[in-house]
Amino acid sequence: MRRKDFPLLKNTIFLDSNSGTLKPIPVIKKIVEYYKEYPINSHSIDSKLGVIVMKKINNTRKIISNLVDCKVNEIIFTSGTTDGINKISRTLDYLINKDDEIIISKYNHSSNAVPWIQLAKRNNAKIIISSNIINDINKKTKIVAFAQINNSIHEKNDINLIYKKIKSYGGILVNDAAQAINSTKVSIKNSDIIVFSGTKIYGPTGIGALVVKNNLLKNLNPEIIGSGSISNFDENGFLVKKGFYGFEPGTPHIAGIIGMGYGIKYMNKYDDFNHKKNLVKYAYDQLSKIPNIDFISKRDDYNVLFRIKGISSQEIVNYLGYRNIILRSGKHCALYLFNTFKLEDVIRMSFAIYNEKSDIDFVVKEIKKGGNFIDIT
Repeated sequence: MRRKDFPLLKNTIFLDSNSGTLKPIPVIKKIVEYYKEYPINSHSIDSKLGVIVMKKINNTRKIISNLVDCKVNEIIFTSGTTDGINKISRTLDYLINKDDEIIISKYNHSSNAVPWIQLAKRNNAKIIISSNIINDINKKTKIVAFAQINNSIHEKNDINLIYKKIKSYGGILVNDAAQAINSTKVSIKNSDIIVFSGTKIYGPTGIGALVVKNNLLKNLNPEIIGSGSISNFDENGFLVKKGFYGFEPGTPHIAGIIGMGYGIKYMNKYDDFNHKKNLVKYAYDQLSKIPNIDFISKRDDYNVLFRIKGISSQEIVNYLGYRNIILRSGKHCALYLFNTFKLEDVIRMSFAIYNEKSDIDFVVKEIKKGGNFIDIT
């Protein structure tokens, strides 16, 4: 399971990989290598070190290209999924007219909801918060934005069918792949736009990718511009570079880009989707032995959501946290969904390649044992 690559696991049980995976030593070494051996700006191309930096950046584009089946010039580096969604939503006004419809799923993370609500308001369009996306798509639908896999309760959607239907009406599909990118196949073949974060795929924080098909990208005008993204300017105006160059002003997060590339390579080499799915089922079965447990998720979901009746989920997670067991409690940024279901505080257990059944056994034992904060016996 490569646990030796993750030093934190020597004295900590980490079960919150949906928030961000741990970073393996091989990836950390590559980030440190950049800062030690060629720590220069990617714009300093007229040097041996500058060439190395650009090769590393371009290599990450190639790795992402292979990962999601896109062209290398369809990739824009961002600070993460939230940044990517905000960037793209602020450039799609030209597609939206009065009374057009933008569909978002009620299961969406807040970061994949509010930017589309803002887009709709700017253009007097309508937001449809959908419980059944495929049924709600119609001739007025211009954008469908949802997560291929959610970060909390799983919504079962057929992305191929949704894509086919939205394209029949000339609309576009935005795939929030922050959770899907390390759990299933993600492809630009059944999306127009894909967003994801490096921190979910064994890479560093503060880096992500926005993938936009060229037929869309050529029509977009970035809102944030500066050095590197413009080709010329004078007192009368300026010219923005075409393609992804126009969306990457200033000095990029070079170490982050390099780290994300090696994080993806690590994931491709060692990660196992089935291993995580099997852990979810095992956790569901073992947690079922705890009195008064209430599952919010299903046994075949991508993570485990639960609460214990009569006990604050935050108290439980806090109790475990001070025993070096890290889980997550709350609404998990799916505010509309949790408010609809009237769920205030839910514990989430999520997994990665470094987790084992023994992690789950220890958590169940600690919850049963209880303490000053918990009494379920």
